Amino acid sequence: MVYYLKILILGDSHIPLRAKELPKKFLRILTTQKFEFIIFTGDFTSIDVLNTLKEHSKVYAISGNMDNIDLPKKLVINAYGFKIGVIHGHKIRPKGSIRQLAKYAAEKDLDILISGHTHFAFAEQSEGILLLNPGSITGVWAGKTKKTPPSFGILHLRERIAQFELVTVTENKLVRKVNNFSLSKAAKFSK
Repeated sequence: MVYYLKILILGDSHIPLRAKELPKKFLRILTTQKFEFIIFTGDFTSIDVLNTLKEHSKVYAISGNMDNIDLPKKLVINAYGFKIGVIHGHKIRPKGSIRQLAKYAAEKDLDILISGHTHFAFAEQSEGILLLNPGSITGVWAGKTKKTPPSFGILHLRERIAQFELVTVTENKLVRKVNNFSLSKAAKFSK
């Protein structure tokens, strides 16, 4: 039997300030697939989104720079031997810098760092640390940045392999881009 984790990652909904609702195509995924847990990278701007997510799975969530919700500013999740850090990312300068995110993750001895704030999705590996950003689940504008397509991520962790599935929501379909990464240590699944 192969053991693995399946984690849903999203953030920057900005509901109701910049968007009215979560994309229907995303809600279909949320309601039909099973996730070990959900990670939200901040900027809910309304408790309603958090409550919706909690109806479907355990949620690890942080507050972003636009939130007035009583949540931590950062988290470290110990999952099956991996240290997963979660930050919003608004204090990283320059904004979204891979170098600065990697430096932060190394200082905290993280295996994976998940951030938001930029509304641009990415999956990078730097110095053996996996850096992920799911983009904005609603695709709303950020600062001087124009709207982007709504996006979220699904992280699959299996032994020494991490697979990050970046899912972009288009008008007609879900577009999936899959990145595979080797991890420096193996997951510790108990049987």
